[in-house]
Amino acid sequence: MTIPCVFIHTGRTWEWLGLTMAQARKFNEQVVLLDDDALPEYGHDVARFHTAYENYSTNPAWFEEHAFWRWLILNEYCQKNNIDVVFHLDSDTMMFADVNAEYKAKFRRFPVSLVVGNCGATCYFTREHLAGLTELLLKTYIDKNDDFMWLKNLYTRMQAQGLDGGACDMVLLDLYLKRNQIDFGEMTDIRVPFGLAREKPREAYDHTMSEPVPGGYRLSEGIKEIEFKHGLPYATIDKTGEQILMRSLHFQGTSELRLAEFVRRIEESTLKREE
Repeated sequence: MTIPCVFIHTGRTWEWLGLTMAQARKFNEQVVLLDDDALPEYGHDVARFHTAYENYSTNPAWFEEHAFWRWLILNEYCQKNNIDVVFHLDSDTMMFADVNAEYKAKFRRFPVSLVVGNCGATCYFTREHLAGLTELLLKTYIDKNDDFMWLKNLYTRMQAQGLDGGACDMVLLDLYLKRNQIDFGEMTDIRVPFGLAREKPREAYDHTMSEPVPGGYRLSEGIKEIEFKHGLPYATIDKTGEQILMRSLHFQGTSELRLAEFVRRIEESTLKREE
């Protein structure tokens, strides 16, 4: 079984997508982009969802809706191509791992693996649970059922408290996991590399570059302080000074502007190794 590494990017153009895809290809043979051109083949549920979608979030409607779309597109892609397990990553995420080797070593026992329990910035999903999640999303918005009313009430309560956010794909993903009692893998957990001596650096996946948690990493100029060694990124736990090999870096939000700088730093550290 080969696990494809899949980017989904619809709607707005994004100038850094070529960089993140090129980075993923350094470690993975099968890197797939599903963009607007893929919608005629894998966008049937997207069309159904779009006619029923209502935005109950302080974020723009296009932003929240496209976050839902990625699960619908990913599900159709896996169902139509008989893919049992898929790896998805956000288009602003840089990868530093072979997703097939990582799955076998760390995540095989989990039907779903996510970042901070409900984020798909980097995630593994089985075909069965993609189908289940898609069913929940479609029923919620098309049938306007009790789950839909719960989302509306959640937004109302958050508004009353002056809080940002509201109904989003992460809320329903969390609901799906809890309702089905799914034992998921947490990708930000710091792990000892499988089968290697314990003196090797521990490893983890990034939540977002602009936050120190989870992990308690050291920040510098508003993002994680990263040192590159031979093309691989290491973050530092602030309290202990331990360096953690980061298998992904998620340049969410304003940290996207730093992505090109990090590509240059990767190249420089790789050249040093060759010298």
